[in-house]
Amino acid sequence: MDNISLREKARMSKEVMSISPFQNEEHFEAAQRIGKLINFSTIVEQEGTYQQKIANAVVLQDLARTTNISVFTLAREIYIVKGKVGFSAKFHRAVCNNSGEFTHRIRFKFSDDRNSCVAYTHDSKDGYLLESIPYTIDQAKREGLFSKNGSKWLTRPEEMLCNRATVIFSNMYASHLFIGVEKYIEQNHNDINMNEDLIEGEIV
Repeated sequence: MDNISLREKARMSKEVMSISPFQNEEHFEAAQRIGKLINFSTIVEQEGTYQQKIANAVVLQDLARTTNISVFTLAREIYIVKGKVGFSAKFHRAVCNNSGEFTHRIRFKFSDDRNSCVAYTHDSKDGYLLESIPYTIDQAKREGLFSKNGSKWLTRPEEMLCNRATVIFSNMYASHLFIGVEKYIEQNHNDINMNEDLIEGEIV
């Protein structure tokens, strides 16, 4: 094993990451070895999400495979609230902006009083205007976002409005990019009736 070239090791690593860690015993064991590296990494660690939690690290690898996003990027931008997986607003924005599904980067429209924000862009196929549901300062207050310790809503409310509008837009028009539906269809197109509607899961 020690005589394997770096190129061959890289090829083997890429092959492992392209297959579900749950597919067979060999890939499950390989995923656990990679998971241990994630466990000890101080770069990706976030509030005990992966440290001493190898199961989370293995599941993270499968999510990286299905979404075609690097493990490192996911580990840095993912968070877990009450057992549900979510992503940072900047990650939502980056994925949408680089997906090729929209004619331009996500932009924002504010109400005249700057207390409400809508994220929007246009569909790359037909140019149709795509807009998020408005998110307001009042909603943020009712959801208790202003009362949290160190809340940026008190000092940077417009930026926070943009972040909320981005996530709403992403959930409405691009949730498939985050749950791997598009890649699953590409890999299994012969087994799926493309005339049936796909129910997209919500990214919380």
